[in-house]
Amino acid sequence: DRTGPVFLSIVGGLFETFGLILLAYVDIRNTNENSENNLFSQLPFDVMDMAVSIVGIGSSAIMVHALKLAFIVPTAKFAWVMTLTNCIVDGSAVMPAVLYQLYRLGMSRQIIFTTYAGLCFAVNAALLVSWFGPNLEKLRLKNAKEASATSETSSTPRLHGLSLPQQLQSFEFAFAFVIYLTQGFSATSYLGFNKNLLSMLGDHNNIYAQVFTALLPASILFAPLFGMSLSKKGFVFTFSLMLLLGFIWSIVTLVPSLQAQLVAFFSFTNYRAMLYSAHFTFLAHSFGNRTFGSVNAILSVLAALLTGLIGPSASFSQQKLGSLVGMSLLIICLMVPCSLMTLLLARHLRIYPAGDVCSLHQGNAETWSEEPSQSSESAESEASNCM
Repeated sequence: DRTGPVFLSIVGGLFETFGLILLAYVDIRNTNENSENNLFSQLPFDVMDMAVSIVGIGSSAIMVHALKLAFIVPTAKFAWVMTLTNCIVDGSAVMPAVLYQLYRLGMSRQIIFTTYAGLCFAVNAALLVSWFGPNLEKLRLKNAKEASATSETSSTPRLHGLSLPQQLQSFEFAFAFVIYLTQGFSATSYLGFNKNLLSMLGDHNNIYAQVFTALLPASILFAPLFGMSLSKKGFVFTFSLMLLLGFIWSIVTLVPSLQAQLVAFFSFTNYRAMLYSAHFTFLAHSFGNRTFGSVNAILSVLAALLTGLIGPSASFSQQKLGSLVGMSLLIICLMVPCSLMTLLLARHLRIYPAGDVCSLHQGNAETWSEEPSQSSESAESEASNCM
């Protein structure tokens, strides 16, 4: 929030490049690769863990940096850019499979990761240069506009202009907290236990597991529909549709049929893409550019801590029930508080219509963004069309 996208681009690019270089040349235990002359073999810590951590930090910085793009595009494209960015991040899950196929074709790990590191460095350098000039000025003006917003300004979300501590006491933060922590836990849980579930159902050759992996990036094909859902119908409709997909895939995991799991695959792929697209759009629109990074960081840390319960929960389910049914039931139960919060969100947005992203797309969005003095009656009338 304070240093801006330039700092994020530098940190993300350097960390990711350095981490990939380490992955290229670090010794991997239990392989046939010769480690006698490995540069890192004498270090007192696991360089592999360090390399993965560095890549993770760099990737996180790059992702947050990418989400800043939505704040400099025309208002009418805000939800679309947020959605497309998240779907591209989701689609990047296919890259490890691509790199592995190159390895199987005969390319060495050193060549693959060194080339990949060079590509990442070049792309991030280009992104860094692209931020200078008008784009940074747009962000500065955006921050100034948000800072001057008041609760009486009907054309902007009510949290704009408030300090971070004040924003953290809002309904919007409570909604984001419940949605992100519960559904992030559910999505990560399914990614973790799905292979074991398929194996229990008879997928001993991992055919269905490979299909599931291949389908994960397919959600990018539906990005225009997700963007349309947000920009035309708003948050309540989009979160409700996301929860419906969540109920579908979680209930299907209870069905003892491999073929039925294909329904869960398709539902989960789009559920996950809609979850992150809607969540980050909600954060960006509700809290604004000034505090978006801080709010996102707080929720991400809490969600990361919660994922530590996934392993013990799955183990408990298998020990007590002899299967993963307990995990499926837990995931279904976690949908209930989110459904209740979505109902409360609908009531909240009727009171504060500018808090719904689709209100930006009613009528002349450009005029809306440039004329914050628009009357309260007009704002409520336009926003009600997307409820």
